[in-house]
Amino acid sequence: MTILKKSKAYLMCTNDFPYIKPEQKSISLKNIIDIPLVISKMTFDFQSTLLTLLKQYGKPQIKIIAPDSNTVSSAINNGLVAGFTNKFSVSPASKHLRYILIRNSPQFNLCLLYGKNTSPSIILQLSELLKSHLV
Repeated sequence: MTILKKSKAYLMCTNDFPYIKPEQKSISLKNIIDIPLVISKMTFDFQSTLLTLLKQYGKPQIKIIAPDSNTVSSAINNGLVAGFTNKFSVSPASKHLRYILIRNSPQFNLCLLYGKNTSPSIILQLSELLKSHLV
């Protein structure tokens, strides 16, 4: 396993999202508890870890359980909810979205997993391919 990149967690929302002040650059994990959220039906360690941590402060306000990433994006882009993201998936093209650092959240790793029999050249190719997608 090779750790390619480390990232903190972010909350992604529109610039005019009413639950977060326009000048706000970071938010405490406990202050997310009252913000309407979208989560994906697909289970990722990233999302599950943050939801587990949030439950220490109460019941997270999950407004949409989305079947796929397109539904997640649509809900966030329309200003209905905020969603979890990290630097691996931040889209620089979205000028109407902002990314608020979640303080006291764990740091996440993007790893390359491969089998014992994977050739070194394939591992190198996969590493290079993934690195080009990192922000």
